[in-house]
Amino acid sequence: MSVQLELNEIENAMRNSAWDVARKKAAQLVKKHPQASSAYNALGVVARRLNQFDEAIANFRKALSLSKDANEQSVLNFNIAQCLFALGDVNNSLPHYEKALILNAGNTAALCAMSNALRELGRTTQAIEQLSASLKQQPKQVDVLLSLGVCHQQLGEVEKARSCYTELLEIDPTHAIGLYNQACLHNEAGELTKSQALLKQSLQSDPNYLDAVSMLLRVSQQMCDWATTEPLEQQSIKAVEDGHSIFPFAFLSLPATQAQHALCSKRWFERRYKKRTPLEKPVAHAHARIRVGWLSSDFHDHPTARLLVEALELMDRQQFELYGYSGGPNDNSDMQQRIRASFEHFTDIRTLNDQDAALCIIRDEIDVLIDLGGYTANSRTGVMAYRPATVQAQYLGFPCSLQAPWVDYVITDQTVTPLDHLNLYSEKAAYLPHCYQSNDRQRKEFGKVNRAQEGLPENAVVLASLNQSYKIRSDLFAAWCEILKRCDTAVLWLLAFNEEAVANLKAAAVKNGVSAQRLIFAKPAPNHYHQSRLALADIFLDTWLYNSHTTASDALWVKKPLVTLCGETFPSRVAASILKAAKLDLLITDSPAQYIDTIERLVKDSRFKRLIDKALNANHLKWALFDTPEWTRSLQDLFVQMHQKAQMKQAPELLFANTDKEKNAMETTLQNSSASISKTRKELLIGCGSNHSKKLCINNRSQWEGLVTLDYNGDHKPDFVHDLTQLPLPFANDEFDEIHAYEVLEHTGAQGDYKFFFAQFEEFYRILKNGGVLMATCPSRNSPWAWGDPSHTRLVQPENLIFLDQSEYIKQVGITAMSDFRNIYSADFTPLFAKDDGNTFSFAIKAVKPTRHRRPTK
Repeated sequence: MSVQLELNEIENAMRNSAWDVARKKAAQLVKKHPQASSAYNALGVVARRLNQFDEAIANFRKALSLSKDANEQSVLNFNIAQCLFALGDVNNSLPHYEKALILNAGNTAALCAMSNALRELGRTTQAIEQLSASLKQQPKQVDVLLSLGVCHQQLGEVEKARSCYTELLEIDPTHAIGLYNQACLHNEAGELTKSQALLKQSLQSDPNYLDAVSMLLRVSQQMCDWATTEPLEQQSIKAVEDGHSIFPFAFLSLPATQAQHALCSKRWFERRYKKRTPLEKPVAHAHARIRVGWLSSDFHDHPTARLLVEALELMDRQQFELYGYSGGPNDNSDMQQRIRASFEHFTDIRTLNDQDAALCIIRDEIDVLIDLGGYTANSRTGVMAYRPATVQAQYLGFPCSLQAPWVDYVITDQTVTPLDHLNLYSEKAAYLPHCYQSNDRQRKEFGKVNRAQEGLPENAVVLASLNQSYKIRSDLFAAWCEILKRCDTAVLWLLAFNEEAVANLKAAAVKNGVSAQRLIFAKPAPNHYHQSRLALADIFLDTWLYNSHTTASDALWVKKPLVTLCGETFPSRVAASILKAAKLDLLITDSPAQYIDTIERLVKDSRFKRLIDKALNANHLKWALFDTPEWTRSLQDLFVQMHQKAQMKQAPELLFANTDKEKNAMETTLQNSSASISKTRKELLIGCGSNHSKKLCINNRSQWEGLVTLDYNGDHKPDFVHDLTQLPLPFANDEFDEIHAYEVLEHTGAQGDYKFFFAQFEEFYRILKNGGVLMATCPSRNSPWAWGDPSHTRLVQPENLIFLDQSEYIKQVGITAMSDFRNIYSADFTPLFAKDDGNTFSFAIKAVKPTRHRRPTK
């Protein structure tokens, strides 16, 4: 058999992914024809396709030493260059690309690949010159036009890029990548309808082009075109599960699990950054102050800058030296000037490639480097892949794990990143004590804005969700329409990010039985004006899968309630973290039905609204959410711990901030802290009736202190009229030192309704302070009145207390079918006493905060 026939067999085997067969045949060919350059080239190609680049390079070099043909030598140099590029050795790939072109000026593949290498090295202008020269000699080269368009696009030369893609598509109207790139330009210009149409054409040409799937999904989300987005959501999730790569930031707003989010990040890391290696071994420096570097493309008038700026300004300059590395635009805004001034050293890295930017950071000997972008558009996370700093962490910009080995820590909190999620993070968690989100108390506002200026009815209840339109999904919008149908005085106030979304949302309202006139759209506006107009709303409605982040804090800053639905993933738990830091847990819901009911209650239940308004109108600068000085001290403590571990050559590990205001002590798997007890006692009597005597007491406290009464019957004139079966109770978190319930619990819930049983005691736990006590009396199971009274709906028995004590439950009951039911309960009590005299069962249980709850494992 001739060499060419055997080469054809190897090619067929590779085409059918029969890699073992291809490798075996190529090895046999080399053995049979040791002087045949084509045989070594074939063996190299097989190795390259298997990502065995060093072996591939060795075979290509051997083939090159045997080859006598210039065209073949051009191909071999190109193959070596491609392997070096894949290994991240971009500099050494260039001479081989150049040699390939010298040997064959018509090697278009080498020219285009070399332009990629030049762009990677920040030499885009040189790439443009070479590509343009090639087109002068031979016009209408599709691949060259594509590469030239990409170069212009990278430099922000939009019209030149558009011209390249237009010419390309005139030659080949079905070119999938050309259509995609042209669509990206239309998207950036806000021309969503044109962008969407081009993306659909791109996918008609190549249905498996996942970059086009991801972009079409994002564009259609922005348009609220749910008929297009929903099939793409499932296609994207399946693609990630099947091993493909989808842009992670777009993936975060899909109905995916936390595990799928992490997997998406992993796929992206493997596609974009896996081949990058550290430029040098990290060194533990010995500086007078800890050098903290901040890497971002958002140091301009951007939410990231607006959230972080005051914390940067407040950092202790006796202990820390701050370096800023900016990869974003220079808008010369007030915010950019302010954030530049917060750094002692500020470097613009826009014109530097990732490797050169990393070298700049290495020269600055940064101790702790914080990436604020993650896998978001225009971020410079790739700089971190070269390991330029001793300790590297990610924070704020990307609400998920990066799944990158060169990121040591994620700065977070225990609401958005619960301890039982840490197995899904490649980073070690560095926990802040309250909310991970920083805030600026020096925010600039426009002044007073009235409803007429925004087209809002003066007497309407304004329900606002001033979030970007991609966060709105069909199920969420249907819930909003249900609220509007229940609350006929309400209007829905949304942001008009694009005319397509406005039209689609109005049509969806009509489809859901709501007049389109009840939707009012706010135009995008400068941030200082936008901050002021937020106060025109009555209630803010959070988005579900991807919560309000900056907008949530903004709503609370203007003292307006925000209702959220706390989900499983980081981006769906952010608003819950923000509300907890403002002590507004009552506004956190865990189901669509509860979300709708809570918003309806805020509209219709004046007592509940007053309770929330009272909390909102307290001094909000004392909330953990807006206590920026204390937040900054906690962050600084984390930096010190990270730095100390590096100095002692210790591996990164789980960290908790340890500040003067709140001490956080670590156990093996969970944080154990003590909440402060108010000096002013407060005690709650539920089901008070007309008799307010104190039947049970501890520590000789036989008299009421700060008594609050509750009963469902208003005739008894309690402080609060409320039915105990309606949860949540109308009280704030950690409000009471004692709760007393005499002959009342047996009237609430139904025997065997474990969900209500757990929910009720979880609610008692919520409103008790740490160490607070619930004391109760119920009929004994041996009493004839236990079931004799027809108003008794359940028994409370001594054995029930085991289910309320997290540590005792596992010890006594172990892992049973009931364990799964118990997982809905995350409160924790320790029994103080329990007595059953045959007529009455009396008991007292103490709240243990934070809970010792651990999910049972099989």
